[in-house]
Amino acid sequence: MESEPDIICFPEWSLPPRIHSEPNEFAADAEHAFGQAANYYAERTKDIFMSGLRRMPSKDGTLPFVFFGSVRDADLNSNFNSVWPGGLVQQNYEEHIAWSSSPNGVEHQLRRTIERGVFVYSQDQAGFEDVGFSAYMNQPIVRRFRTSIGQVCVLTGRELFDVNRLAYISEFNRRADLESRPERISLILVPSYTASELAIETCQNLSSLARTNVLFSNASGIISSSIEDSTRQRVLPLSRLFFCGFTEKEMQDSGFITSKSLEQNLVEFDLDLMSQNRFLSVLKNR
Repeated sequence: MESEPDIICFPEWSLPPRIHSEPNEFAADAEHAFGQAANYYAERTKDIFMSGLRRMPSKDGTLPFVFFGSVRDADLNSNFNSVWPGGLVQQNYEEHIAWSSSPNGVEHQLRRTIERGVFVYSQDQAGFEDVGFSAYMNQPIVRRFRTSIGQVCVLTGRELFDVNRLAYISEFNRRADLESRPERISLILVPSYTASELAIETCQNLSSLARTNVLFSNASGIISSSIEDSTRQRVLPLSRLFFCGFTEKEMQDSGFITSKSLEQNLVEFDLDLMSQNRFLSVLKNR
């Protein structure tokens, strides 16, 4: 990749699963099973991706935010997501997490500084045991990552259809616009491996409700499914980008994206954030 991207997003299931013929190192200590699994997948991510990531061109020595993909751990029956938060390798990273006990309940936030590196987390374990927030383990979790283009959220799997998460993101940006706060969610990544048109429609609706960019980053290829005695094949839809409900064609006509390229299943978008911010300012005053 010759360009200098700010964000890189792989689709779901980009990481290889753990080989089950290996000794089950997680079974010995169930209390720390998720933490041990996260460490395992973090090391696998480093082995596969980090050498190439460090060789990417960069003007100031920083690395882009990268969603490396997800993996399903059969032993723990949980999905794990792997990200690189971006920035300089030597710097630590401040993680921002928000959640609430009900759609209209009080918002809780956690900010903690973690060592910069590959960050792996599970959809089903929030990772709050060590800081005393285990009471909220089953509540919707929204992670916001600070990047060079603003705050980024990642929604994978069933998270895209979680009404509480979608409501939180939309309300977060609405309050940020009303209070003129610079820290709004600028991009929502939706890594996918699906032939569902509903997922695409939901992404477009979310971009309208949250007044932001939503990238539907889908895998390429064909899905085969067996129904009774017949086999059905469906071509996976291409990745899509939406902004405030606009499609890519409408975004190009309005100047919100300056270019789009497609080469060997790699889709690259060049956003005009200044034009987007001017448009958001007009919306805010209506």
